[in-house]
Amino acid sequence: MSFCLGRFTTQSAKVNDSTATGRRFRLESAVSRLGSDLLNVMETPMPLTLARATALTTALLMPLPTLAEVAAPTGPVIVTLGGGVGESNLPARGPDQGGLFGFLEVEYDRAVGLDAAMLNALPQTTITIPYGPEDNQRDYAFSGPALKAVMEMAGASGKSALPMAMDGYQAEIPWDMIERLNPILATHADGAPMGIGGYGPTMVVFPPTENAEDAEAIPAKQVWAIAYIGIE
Repeated sequence: MSFCLGRFTTQSAKVNDSTATGRRFRLESAVSRLGSDLLNVMETPMPLTLARATALTTALLMPLPTLAEVAAPTGPVIVTLGGGVGESNLPARGPDQGGLFGFLEVEYDRAVGLDAAMLNALPQTTITIPYGPEDNQRDYAFSGPALKAVMEMAGASGKSALPMAMDGYQAEIPWDMIERLNPILATHADGAPMGIGGYGPTMVVFPPTENAEDAEAIPAKQVWAIAYIGIE
């Protein structure tokens, strides 16, 4: 019984092998013919009709899609980045237009104004440092978006930031320092929005550093009461 079963299995295998060989031959022939047909189609020049020429010209002249510009603020502007920005959502500002920027003699052709919602929509970072008058310092937990992210949003990547306090004091922070130390543009202190009269509406805050040269330079660049940041 086992011998007959083995012989039957062997014969079946031979039949299956023969059938498979025939199928494989027919498949290879079909693939070969298909390849020849495709090659003939590719080598056959397609006549350039007027319709095809028009469609090709339209496609070549079609402008590439552009990135959407930064949205206009829907709430009160907390901070403005002006000057060498690539984006703009505010009208140009000339001399003698009054207000705080008039007092500070701020002028620009292009500027990006950011409200609280726009700043809060960016990833937030908290930096805790001792701050305040020398004889009355305490730890503050400052939080807000990275200054780098705010500048990139305004199309100012690779440029220097010149934050200006409301009394006119201004410092320059080069891009390499911004990238290397990653300061934030703080909007909150200890979880509460910073208002005018305190350190707000915004403040540049650097994380602690053990680099002696950076530690010496940071205090002059850690500007508070910022409503305007020049970009150069």
